[in-house]
Amino acid sequence: MPILTPPPSADALYEVSPLLFWTIIITAARHDRTDLSLLESLLPAVKTLLWSTIARPPHILPSLQAMALLCVWPLPASSWSQDITYILGGVLKLAAQQVGLHRPEVLPHFYRQLHSFNQAEICHAVRVWCCIYISIER
Repeated sequence: MPILTPPPSADALYEVSPLLFWTIIITAARHDRTDLSLLESLLPAVKTLLWSTIARPPHILPSLQAMALLCVWPLPASSWSQDITYILGGVLKLAAQQVGLHRPEVLPHFYRQLHSFNQAEICHAVRVWCCIYISIER
């Protein structure tokens, strides 16, 4: 899933988006054979962080990336009725549209502060939108 660009460091990633940082950790924890309790111990805090991030729009690109990762690799749920993936997918699609990822040609018009996007930033936004679309339509 080519949605992430390598951050300069784990600390820098955490500073930009705690949700993306912990999403990567919890996704990796699924495959940790040395500590099987790690995933279960992180789950409540990551869910709380996810819902508190969703509650504070407009969302930044790293938060949208985290939500897309959680749609592809959903948080464990004990039953289908407790699975939040479909709700998260709907929120993700609307949040991505709110920040203009669906219209890269006019992306600067969606931002509250004046910012001119270079070609690399626009290409990255298009890549993220494609990954978001794939993650919610799968």
